Amino acid sequence: MAKRITAGFLAVVLMVCLASMVMHRFQGVWIILLTIGGIVLGLWYAAFGSAPRSLLFNSMIRINDDDDPSNLPAIVVYPLLGAVITVAVLLVASFMKI
Repeated sequence: MAKRITAGFLAVVLMVCLASMVMHRFQGVWIILLTIGGIVLGLWYAAFGSAPRSLLFNSMIRINDDDDPSNLPAIVVYPLLGAVITVAVLLVASFMKI
């Protein structure tokens, strides 16, 4: 349940970022499309509890289930994810000159 809540929260954060990009007339089409893709995947995971099966089967890499023992533990993943999100926010802020 916590993973679904986290995915939903991150989707809401991406929606706020997208709204900010649109309000500031950000011209990076690929960034906007990737943000929309992240919103869709986050909402999908929050609603159904897993990534879309078509994405899992058609991907070029092997994607494991959430409970697969070969996944990195949360104590490693969450700090890395936090660092990536922080860098992304700083990059967006620097592009928008906030």
